[in-house]
Amino acid sequence: MPRGSYFSPDDQKLYYLIRRTGGSTRLDGELWVVDLVSGRSERVLPGFTIASFDISDDGKRVVFAAAETDKPRLWIASVAGEFAPRKLSETDDDHPMFASNGEIVFRASEGSANFIYTMKENGTGRRKIVPTPILALNSVSPDGRWVLAIARVSGDDVTASVLAYPTDGGRAVRVCNTCKVSWSRDGRRWYLSDDDGRTYVIDLRENNSLPDLPALGIRSAEDVASLSVLQTIRQPFIAPGRSEGTYASMRMTIQRNLYRIPLP
Repeated sequence: MPRGSYFSPDDQKLYYLIRRTGGSTRLDGELWVVDLVSGRSERVLPGFTIASFDISDDGKRVVFAAAETDKPRLWIASVAGEFAPRKLSETDDDHPMFASNGEIVFRASEGSANFIYTMKENGTGRRKIVPTPILALNSVSPDGRWVLAIARVSGDDVTASVLAYPTDGGRAVRVCNTCKVSWSRDGRRWYLSDDDGRTYVIDLRENNSLPDLPALGIRSAEDVASLSVLQTIRQPFIAPGRSEGTYASMRMTIQRNLYRIPLP
Protein backbone atom coordinates (compact mmCIF):
# COMPACT_ATOMS: atom_id res chain seq x y z
CA MET A 1 0.00 0.00 0.00
CA PRO A 2 1.15 3.55 -0.57
CA ARG A 3 2.85 5.23 2.37
CA GLY A 4 0.93 7.39 4.84
CA SER A 5 3.48 10.25 4.92
CA TYR A 6 5.72 12.07 2.46
CA PHE A 7 8.58 14.55 2.69
CA SER A 8 8.76 17.76 0.70
CA PRO A 9 11.55 17.76 -1.92
CA ASP A 10 13.92 19.66 0.41
CA ASP A 11 13.18 17.35 3.38
CA GLN A 12 12.05 20.39 5.39
CA LYS A 13 8.36 19.44 5.64
CA LEU A 14 6.49 16.20 6.26
CA TYR A 15 2.93 15.58 5.04
CA TYR A 16 0.84 13.04 6.92
CA LEU A 17 -2.73 11.95 7.72
CA ILE A 18 -4.47 12.33 11.06
CA ARG A 19 -7.54 10.20 11.54
CA ARG A 20 -10.24 11.79 13.65
CA THR A 21 -13.42 9.71 13.49
CA GLY A 22 -15.02 7.41 10.95
CA GLY A 23 -13.34 6.56 7.69
CA SER A 24 -13.42 3.28 5.84
CA THR A 25 -9.75 2.40 6.36
CA ARG A 26 -7.21 2.82 9.09
CA LEU A 27 -5.45 5.74 7.43
CA ASP A 28 -8.47 7.78 6.29
CA GLY A 29 -8.19 11.24 7.79
CA GLU A 30 -7.19 14.89 7.42
CA LEU A 31 -4.03 15.92 5.59
CA TRP A 32 -1.56 17.89 7.72
CA VAL A 33 1.97 19.18 7.21
CA VAL A 34 4.64 19.85 9.81
CA ASP A 35 7.55 22.22 9.27
CA LEU A 36 10.48 20.21 10.59
CA VAL A 37 12.52 23.37 11.28
CA SER A 38 9.97 25.36 13.27
CA GLY A 39 7.85 22.41 14.46
CA ARG A 40 4.67 24.18 13.34
CA SER A 41 1.84 21.97 12.02
CA GLU A 42 -1.16 23.01 9.95
CA ARG A 43 -4.03 21.41 8.08
CA VAL A 44 -3.63 21.38 4.30
CA LEU A 45 -7.04 20.54 2.81
CA PRO A 46 -9.91 21.38 5.18
CA GLY A 47 -13.16 19.61 4.35
CA PHE A 48 -11.62 16.51 2.78
CA THR A 49 -11.32 13.06 4.34
CA ILE A 50 -8.43 11.45 2.53
CA ALA A 51 -7.64 7.77 2.10
CA SER A 52 -4.32 8.08 0.23
CA PHE A 53 -2.21 10.84 -1.28
CA ASP A 54 1.10 11.79 -2.87
CA ILE A 55 3.14 14.98 -3.13
CA SER A 56 4.57 16.09 -6.49
CA ASP A 57 8.32 16.12 -7.05
CA ASP A 58 8.42 19.92 -6.90
CA GLY A 59 6.40 19.94 -3.68
CA LYS A 60 3.67 22.18 -5.09
CA ARG A 61 0.79 19.77 -5.72
CA VAL A 62 -0.97 16.97 -3.91
CA VAL A 63 -3.01 14.24 -5.58
CA PHE A 64 -5.38 12.36 -3.32
CA ALA A 65 -8.30 9.96 -3.06
CA ALA A 66 -11.31 11.23 -1.11
CA ALA A 67 -14.47 9.25 -0.47
CA GLU A 68 -17.81 10.30 -1.97
CA THR A 69 -20.87 8.19 -1.10
CA ASP A 70 -18.46 5.47 0.11
CA LYS A 71 -16.58 5.43 -3.22
CA PRO A 72 -13.17 7.10 -3.67
CA ARG A 73 -12.58 9.79 -6.27
CA LEU A 74 -9.28 11.35 -7.32
CA TRP A 75 -8.49 15.03 -6.80
CA ILE A 76 -5.52 17.32 -7.34
CA ALA A 77 -4.81 20.49 -5.37
CA SER A 78 -2.14 23.07 -4.65
CA VAL A 79 -0.53 22.57 -1.24
CA ALA A 80 -0.23 26.36 -0.93
CA GLY A 81 -3.80 27.10 -2.07
CA GLU A 82 -2.73 28.57 -5.42
CA PHE A 83 -5.70 26.87 -7.12
CA ALA A 84 -8.85 25.23 -5.81
CA PRO A 85 -8.97 21.41 -5.57
CA ARG A 86 -9.99 19.84 -8.89
CA LYS A 87 -11.71 16.50 -9.27
CA LEU A 88 -9.94 14.19 -11.72
CA SER A 89 -12.26 11.18 -11.81
CA GLU A 90 -15.89 10.21 -11.44
CA THR A 91 -15.19 6.50 -11.08
CA ASP A 92 -14.00 4.21 -8.30
CA ASP A 93 -10.28 5.17 -8.21
CA ASP A 94 -7.73 5.36 -5.40
CA HIS A 95 -4.04 5.09 -4.42
CA PRO A 96 -2.81 7.92 -6.72
CA MET A 97 0.93 8.51 -7.15
CA PHE A 98 2.85 11.10 -9.16
CA ALA A 99 5.38 10.00 -11.78
CA SER A 100 7.98 12.43 -13.11
CA ASN A 101 6.76 11.94 -16.68
CA GLY A 102 3.80 14.22 -15.89
CA GLU A 103 1.32 11.40 -15.27
CA ILE A 104 -0.52 10.04 -12.26
CA VAL A 105 -0.50 6.30 -11.58
CA PHE A 106 -3.53 4.96 -9.70
CA ARG A 107 -5.72 1.93 -9.03
CA ALA A 108 -9.06 1.74 -10.84
CA SER A 109 -11.89 -0.69 -10.19
CA GLU A 110 -13.67 -2.50 -13.01
CA GLY A 111 -16.49 -4.56 -11.61
CA SER A 112 -14.95 -6.88 -9.03
CA ALA A 113 -11.34 -6.43 -10.25
CA ASN A 114 -8.71 -3.69 -9.88
CA PHE A 115 -6.20 -2.53 -12.49
CA ILE A 116 -3.26 -0.13 -12.82
CA TYR A 117 -4.12 3.02 -14.75
CA THR A 118 -2.41 6.30 -15.58
CA MET A 119 -3.68 9.69 -16.64
CA LYS A 120 -2.38 13.22 -17.08
CA GLU A 121 -2.58 15.69 -14.23
CA ASN A 122 -5.57 17.40 -15.87
CA GLY A 123 -7.53 14.12 -15.83
CA THR A 124 -7.20 13.36 -19.54
CA GLY A 125 -5.43 10.47 -21.26
CA ARG A 126 -6.79 7.84 -18.92
CA ARG A 127 -5.46 4.40 -19.87
CA LYS A 128 -4.83 0.94 -18.45
CA ILE A 129 -1.12 0.09 -18.44
CA VAL A 130 -1.20 -3.49 -17.08
CA PRO A 131 -3.77 -5.89 -18.57
CA THR A 132 -3.92 -8.26 -15.59
CA PRO A 133 -5.74 -7.39 -12.34
CA ILE A 134 -4.03 -6.42 -9.09
CA LEU A 135 -5.06 -6.28 -5.46
CA ALA A 136 -3.29 -3.11 -4.28
CA LEU A 137 -0.65 -0.64 -5.39
CA ASN A 138 2.65 -0.52 -3.52
CA SER A 139 4.82 2.19 -5.09
CA VAL A 140 6.04 3.73 -8.34
CA SER A 141 9.60 4.60 -9.32
CA PRO A 142 10.17 8.37 -9.51
CA ASP A 143 10.62 8.24 -13.28
CA GLY A 144 7.48 6.14 -13.76
CA ARG A 145 9.30 3.17 -15.34
CA TRP A 146 8.23 0.67 -12.68
CA VAL A 147 5.02 0.17 -10.72
CA LEU A 148 4.97 -2.24 -7.77
CA ALA A 149 1.67 -3.87 -6.89
CA ILE A 150 0.29 -6.82 -4.95
CA ALA A 151 -1.27 -9.36 -7.29
CA ARG A 152 -2.52 -12.93 -7.12
CA VAL A 153 -0.08 -15.65 -8.17
CA SER A 154 -0.59 -19.33 -8.85
CA GLY A 155 1.49 -22.47 -8.69
CA ASP A 156 3.25 -21.44 -5.50
CA ASP A 157 3.01 -21.71 -1.72
CA VAL A 158 1.38 -18.25 -1.51
CA THR A 159 -1.67 -16.76 -3.16
CA ALA A 160 -0.35 -13.21 -3.66
CA SER A 161 3.00 -11.50 -4.10
CA VAL A 162 4.49 -8.07 -4.77
CA LEU A 163 5.30 -7.77 -8.47
CA ALA A 164 7.18 -5.03 -10.35
CA TYR A 165 5.49 -4.11 -13.64
CA PRO A 166 7.40 -2.23 -16.37
CA THR A 167 5.08 0.55 -17.54
CA ASP A 168 6.30 0.29 -21.14
CA GLY A 169 5.24 -3.35 -21.35
CA GLY A 170 7.03 -6.61 -20.71
CA ARG A 171 6.99 -9.30 -18.05
CA ALA A 172 6.48 -8.55 -14.38
CA VAL A 173 9.35 -9.20 -11.95
CA ARG A 174 8.72 -11.07 -8.70
CA VAL A 175 9.84 -8.91 -5.74
CA CYS A 176 8.69 -10.64 -2.55
CA ASN A 177 5.62 -12.14 -0.91
CA THR A 178 4.62 -9.67 1.80
CA CYS A 179 7.19 -6.85 1.83
CA LYS A 180 6.58 -3.14 1.30
CA VAL A 181 8.90 -1.28 -1.06
CA SER A 182 9.50 2.32 -2.07
CA TRP A 183 12.17 4.41 -3.81
CA SER A 184 13.86 7.49 -2.44
CA ARG A 185 12.64 10.63 -4.18
CA ASP A 186 15.84 10.85 -6.24
CA GLY A 187 15.53 7.19 -7.28
CA ARG A 188 18.96 6.22 -5.94
CA ARG A 189 17.87 3.99 -3.05
CA TRP A 190 15.29 1.27 -2.48
CA TYR A 191 13.55 0.83 0.89
CA LEU A 192 12.41 -2.72 1.62
CA SER A 193 10.30 -3.35 4.77
CA ASP A 194 9.78 -6.92 5.97
CA ASP A 195 7.29 -8.56 8.34
CA ASP A 196 9.75 -8.45 11.25
CA GLY A 197 9.69 -4.67 11.57
CA ARG A 198 12.92 -3.96 9.69
CA THR A 199 13.57 -1.74 6.69
CA TYR A 200 16.61 -2.29 4.49
CA VAL A 201 18.06 0.63 2.53
CA ILE A 202 19.40 -0.81 -0.73
CA ASP A 203 21.77 0.92 -3.12
CA LEU A 204 20.62 0.74 -6.75
CA ARG A 205 22.96 0.08 -9.64
CA GLU A 206 21.22 2.86 -11.58
CA ASN A 207 18.58 5.41 -10.65
CA ASN A 208 14.95 4.28 -10.67
CA SER A 209 15.92 0.67 -11.30
CA LEU A 210 15.39 -2.59 -9.45
CA PRO A 211 18.15 -4.45 -7.57
CA ASP A 212 19.30 -7.82 -8.84
CA LEU A 213 16.48 -9.93 -7.41
CA PRO A 214 16.34 -13.73 -7.08
CA ALA A 215 14.17 -15.45 -9.70
CA LEU A 216 11.44 -16.18 -7.12
CA GLY A 217 11.81 -12.85 -5.35
CA ILE A 218 13.12 -12.10 -1.87
CA ARG A 219 12.17 -14.92 0.49
CA SER A 220 14.85 -15.05 3.18
CA ALA A 221 17.48 -13.11 5.10
CA GLU A 222 20.05 -14.63 2.77
CA ASP A 223 18.26 -13.13 -0.22
CA VAL A 224 18.37 -9.69 1.43
CA ALA A 225 22.06 -10.11 2.33
CA SER A 226 22.84 -10.72 -1.35
CA LEU A 227 21.70 -7.16 -2.15
CA SER A 228 23.72 -3.94 -1.71
CA VAL A 229 22.34 -3.03 1.72
CA LEU A 230 23.50 0.39 2.89
CA GLN A 231 21.62 0.48 6.21
CA THR A 232 19.16 -1.51 8.32
CA ILE A 233 16.50 0.50 10.13
CA ARG A 234 14.56 -1.21 12.90
CA GLN A 235 11.29 0.38 11.88
CA PRO A 236 8.65 -0.67 9.36
CA PHE A 237 6.67 1.56 6.95
CA ILE A 238 9.48 4.02 6.25
CA ALA A 239 8.82 7.27 4.38
CA PRO A 240 12.18 8.10 2.79
CA GLY A 241 13.45 11.62 2.23
CA ARG A 242 15.65 12.79 -0.62
CA SER A 243 18.80 12.84 1.54
CA GLU A 244 20.37 9.56 2.60
CA GLY A 245 19.67 8.91 6.29
CA THR A 246 16.49 11.03 6.30
CA TYR A 247 13.31 9.09 6.88
CA ALA A 248 10.06 9.10 8.87
CA SER A 249 8.37 6.13 10.51
CA MET A 250 4.77 5.71 11.62
CA ARG A 251 3.68 5.22 15.22
CA MET A 252 0.03 4.69 16.04
CA THR A 253 -1.50 6.15 19.20
CA ILE A 254 -5.03 5.61 20.47
CA GLN A 255 -6.89 8.15 22.58
CA ARG A 256 -9.85 7.00 24.64
CA ASN A 257 -12.16 8.94 26.93
CA LEU A 258 -13.38 7.71 30.31
CA TYR A 259 -16.92 8.36 31.48
CA ARG A 260 -18.59 7.96 34.83
CA ILE A 261 -22.02 6.32 34.54
CA PRO A 262 -24.28 6.43 37.60
CA LEU A 263 -25.68 3.05 38.58
CA PRO A 264 -29.26 2.66 39.87
